[in-house]
Amino acid sequence: MLNAKQADRVQRLLFSVEALTVYVVLDGELIEQLPARLRQSGLPHACLYGGELDPELEAVVPYLVQLTAAHPLAREAIETGWLSHWGVYMLAPRAFGVREARNHFRTLLRVRGPQGEEWLFRYYDPRVLRAALPAFEPAQRAEFFGPVRRCLVESETADVVLRFDADPAQDQRIAVN
Repeated sequence: MLNAKQADRVQRLLFSVEALTVYVVLDGELIEQLPARLRQSGLPHACLYGGELDPELEAVVPYLVQLTAAHPLAREAIETGWLSHWGVYMLAPRAFGVREARNHFRTLLRVRGPQGEEWLFRYYDPRVLRAALPAFEPAQRAEFFGPVRRCLVESETADVVLRFDADPAQDQRIAVN
């Protein structure tokens, strides 16, 4: 959980570039009643799994949400969800709408293992993404980012935000104290 000053800093980092839309991929397994909360929020959102889902599965799968700085869910996700591993934040050009974002982020849910077997890639868990992205080869990183420009992820501590860019030379550890 972040204190108010840290949450303000993270919120400024997320919403500081007007030309970019802020998306968060939230882990339904960690957030109680996420599907109902998203329906009530009025925010554009989409389940990253396709088709009709059993209600038990629907409650634990990842959801893509387009955030606005003024919406209470944005602040809650930052204050409460940060360091609780709720999800990862992706910044994309404004022209990259929810439908396109969902299509892209869905393609990232499965990866091939060394023997060609299919694995679930829980990239929306910040602990997974902050370990995986630095290890990606350039082609893997380009595929992961696609049209996304930047990704903000919680670090192990409240005082640092990890910023990953499509260009790894732009990656940063940003102090938020």
